[in-house]
Amino acid sequence: MMRHSLAMCALLCLILVLVLQRGAPNVCAQDALPLSSVIFVGPGGDLGAFPITTMIRRVHIRLNGVEVEFSKRDGPDRWPDNTTPGWAGPLQYSLGMALRIGAPRFDNGGRIIPPGGGPPIDTDPGGGQAQGQWYASAPIETWYGANVIGGPIQEPGQIPHNWFYDTRWGPMMGYQPRVGETIGLFVVAGDPRNHYTPIRERSNIVFVTLPAPQTTASFSFAPMPSPTPDPQPPPPAPPDPQPPPPAPSDVETRLQQLEFSVTALHQRLHGVALRLEALEGRTIPMTCRAAIRLGVARIPVACTLE
Repeated sequence: MMRHSLAMCALLCLILVLVLQRGAPNVCAQDALPLSSVIFVGPGGDLGAFPITTMIRRVHIRLNGVEVEFSKRDGPDRWPDNTTPGWAGPLQYSLGMALRIGAPRFDNGGRIIPPGGGPPIDTDPGGGQAQGQWYASAPIETWYGANVIGGPIQEPGQIPHNWFYDTRWGPMMGYQPRVGETIGLFVVAGDPRNHYTPIRERSNIVFVTLPAPQTTASFSFAPMPSPTPDPQPPPPAPPDPQPPPPAPSDVETRLQQLEFSVTALHQRLHGVALRLEALEGRTIPMTCRAAIRLGVARIPVACTLE
């Protein structure tokens, strides 16, 4: 029982770490314009409140649609597939656009074209008030692997007829950006068009310029530099190398040899002293033989000493 509880606790901790990692914003990716100047309209609500967790690397405006390359499109950390309630198949992400509506338009000479027509003028009749308002929404859904979407946005009528075509998108409805106009692009996890965004994450908004009809364009975006850490003090210098010990002279060598000899002699003398001590307490039997002469006679004698 205790082992089962510990395993469940470890599993819950792992899930919490993964959730926190997934929701952590990527501080190196920033929007091309301040969010305070953007009004998010249409289905999905305020998508700008979603944290930025992926960065757009490249945008390709092709003849059949728009392809956005971003860090969570593919790979092990990609946005997961989620099936919108009532749908038969899953979706991965949606493509969004930001448009500046109500801004003055200029001719090739830099003069303002009046909204109602007429000759260009040199000053803003609105006294600088007609700078336009940025609006944004993400209506184009797609599934994993289908990355060229939204149709040819450089063709007249594609955006007002197939992106923002009814009152759900408020001021964006029916708006047609002109060739060379700056627009914003971004991606959002899930299906904000149908109010289904279980993963509340988005990319940064990037600026591109709308190419002419029947032409293509590609845009690359470098990552924002990471904050530079405070400089660390250099490591302490290593100590000066010590000179090697001098080589022993001949006298020192002979002294060492003499010391070894004296030590060996001392050990041998100690052994002799031990043997003498052992002999002092022993009785050694001895036998001797001799002869005594008495005149011409020779008498042998044998004795034993103890």
